[in-house]
Amino acid sequence: MPHWPSILLAVLSALYALQQVRMFRIYRGHIHSPTVRAMQPNPTLSAIAIRSAVTFAVFAALFLVVPWPRVLTYITGVWVCRAVIDVVLCWLGRGQFSITAPMLTDKGRRVFLLNSASKVVGNSVWLGVCVYFFGF
Repeated sequence: MPHWPSILLAVLSALYALQQVRMFRIYRGHIHSPTVRAMQPNPTLSAIAIRSAVTFAVFAALFLVVPWPRVLTYITGVWVCRAVIDVVLCWLGRGQFSITAPMLTDKGRRVFLLNSASKVVGNSVWLGVCVYFFGF
């Protein structure tokens, strides 16, 4: 049974995920927001919002299922998976990279891809540290 801090973090993560789903719908133009106002569909902001929604929904589940401090290992594992997906999307020029990728030169795309790949390396190092100290 998870303790109250885990439950609190799970509820907060789930609420944030729901808020990001709402933002996704706003960025797609499906619902009106008094703050953002009506807007044309924006694929970049939509991709960022849905990525955050999925990430925090996974975090909410992890907080309820995995005991402390091992949950930190799984959270860094999610970061690694998200970084790998970002590299693939960056390489394909899709998702949040759909606007930026076509505007770059070949050298700019290579630098952009290497920057995304460096996140995979950095998050993998953090994952290794967490596995070493907290287990898997």
